[in-house]
Amino acid sequence: MPPIAVPGASLFTSERGQGAQTVCMSHGLLWSHKMFEPQLQALSDTYRCIAWDHRGQGQSSPAPGWRVGVEECAGDAIALLEQLAGAPVHLVGHSVGAQVAMLVAARRPELVRSLVVMDATPDAEPLLALPQQAMLSLITLTLGVNRALAKQVLPIVLGDTTRSRPEACEKYLDMLVENRRSIVKSVIGMALRPDLSAELSRIRCPTLVMWGAEERAVPRPAARKCAELIPGARWVEIPSAGHMTTLENPEAVNAELRAFLSSASPT
Repeated sequence: MPPIAVPGASLFTSERGQGAQTVCMSHGLLWSHKMFEPQLQALSDTYRCIAWDHRGQGQSSPAPGWRVGVEECAGDAIALLEQLAGAPVHLVGHSVGAQVAMLVAARRPELVRSLVVMDATPDAEPLLALPQQAMLSLITLTLGVNRALAKQVLPIVLGDTTRSRPEACEKYLDMLVENRRSIVKSVIGMALRPDLSAELSRIRCPTLVMWGAEERAVPRPAARKCAELIPGARWVEIPSAGHMTTLENPEAVNAELRAFLSSASPT
């Protein structure tokens, strides 16, 4: 489908299926809509599925300014849903993309029928991690996401099960090096993100919180906060997966999504 114009940006979108219910998918940092390819394929037999690239990432337009934060991406998501949906959607988000989804559900509840939060925390970036993020930003600005830098990222985002398969590691390396050098703006925005904990009590839609059981990037207690702070949220752990649950164990993720979306759909 053609790019969607939002204030200050043009968002690339991928649409599959023609179901009566719409599922929209918000990706994590350093990735793109491609991280939801297994879900787009699996769910499009029942749902209209839309995944988009955040501004400055994937195939969306470059982002102005010196950073792209959660607030800006949430504003884009709201503008996109207002144009595309026509009715409340099932909103699925991963990592920083899940923070975007949580903000949309909290601030514009009429747009969201249900919410799926994957491998995310409402917390701000820990102060102890900021020097590491500053170094990552400097390297990315200077060299881009080259293969050497991507190899440093893999142990953080992949579980042990996936890392034991060399062909899978090569696939993820290829995906990471697709990033443009301007991704540094999103890296800075992620490092400077605010704590969203106070927003989560405002979410009233059915919510599923997923977490990869081999996760390193988001520790279990940090991820559990989403389930604890969102009223009525359900928690599920995905086996044999690290941070990239949608790609590392798509069969388990898709099964959980199907069951949840069916329960959250109107009869």
